[in-house]
Amino acid sequence: MFRVRANHHRQRSRVGQALVETALLLPILLILLVGAVDLGRAFFGWVNLHQAARVAANYAATHPQDDYSNSGLEYYELIEREAVGINCGLEGPVPPTWPDGTRALGDRARAELTCVFDLITPIAAQLLDGAVTMRAEATFPIRQGCIDCPPASTPPPAPEPADLCRTIPTWTGLSLAGAQNAWLSAGFLLENFTAPPAPGTASIVTSASEPSVVDEADSGCTAGVEAIYRATVSVSVMPADPESPPTCITVPNLRGQTLEDAWKAWDDANFTGAITPAADSGENPLATVSDQTTTPTESTAGVSCAPTDTEITLDIGAPWAVPPPPPCTVPSFTEGVRKNDAQALWTQEHFTSDVTLIGGSGNWLIKGQSLVGGVEHHCSVDITLYEVEPTP
Repeated sequence: MFRVRANHHRQRSRVGQALVETALLLPILLILLVGAVDLGRAFFGWVNLHQAARVAANYAATHPQDDYSNSGLEYYELIEREAVGINCGLEGPVPPTWPDGTRALGDRARAELTCVFDLITPIAAQLLDGAVTMRAEATFPIRQGCIDCPPASTPPPAPEPADLCRTIPTWTGLSLAGAQNAWLSAGFLLENFTAPPAPGTASIVTSASEPSVVDEADSGCTAGVEAIYRATVSVSVMPADPESPPTCITVPNLRGQTLEDAWKAWDDANFTGAITPAADSGENPLATVSDQTTTPTESTAGVSCAPTDTEITLDIGAPWAVPPPPPCTVPSFTEGVRKNDAQALWTQEHFTSDVTLIGGSGNWLIKGQSLVGGVEHHCSVDITLYEVEPTP
């Protein structure tokens, strides 16, 4: 009986001792546990911060000529993506630095990132004022650009912009088709020639106010004599007298048309009378009709009708002049365009020459161009593009 009581007393002493030991050690264990959590969070943030610095330095090494004052640059977007879940508040945005002072091929690009890590362990927070500042840096050699790049290049003298003014043609007596030929030959755009539905052999109205050519404001062209090449014109046609086929057919107006078109128009009108010169006369089919006379009765071309056996004699003039080609508009290459896209953009604007590129071998961002963007030039003009801003 005595032994049972003694054993029971010893068991109760051991339990009490364990409770006392646990009470003493538990706070220390909790502090160590929470500290381990803080340590893990800090290590994870440190690893991600260094990875973000490497990504940033690598981008700067491959895009040395970018404008890093632009906070919307892809450089900053990459850093932000790497910093997601980093458990550390980034300070920035911070642009890269260039330890060698230049951004030429082989020089160094460095990214330095700083973040503030908030502690959750009370004792650590008290000891370290609640936060730890972590820093990471990475340096990469510049892999795109040119060796010993000059700070700038002197652009060649820019050619004069294309002359955009065209001489307004003389319309008197022309047929509708002839008026279109005159408009095109002068260098204007056919899509800006407007006329009512009518055959090409109708006569246009040429009173003091018609045709009406509308020029652009401040085009620089001589008013009433010239207009800018993209000016618009609106013509009217004379109404034809009533016909009574087959005895009386409207006489076609052939003035301003080529001989080839005039012969076809006379044949399509179903006249049986001769046309002089005939198609087999050896005349240049591209010569133009300057005037016409019908016999035995003179008629008003495009208006009067005449018997089917009427004959017509044509006066021949020189072929229409070859029109000057329309100009092309220079693209603005310095608005985010890179070297590899330059030729395609130049050709897209219908220029026929090749671009000249002055810079390194990488796909660098264009910083300068020898022709001002948005200005119209002849489509055969040359252009030079620069990796760095050229000296004026």
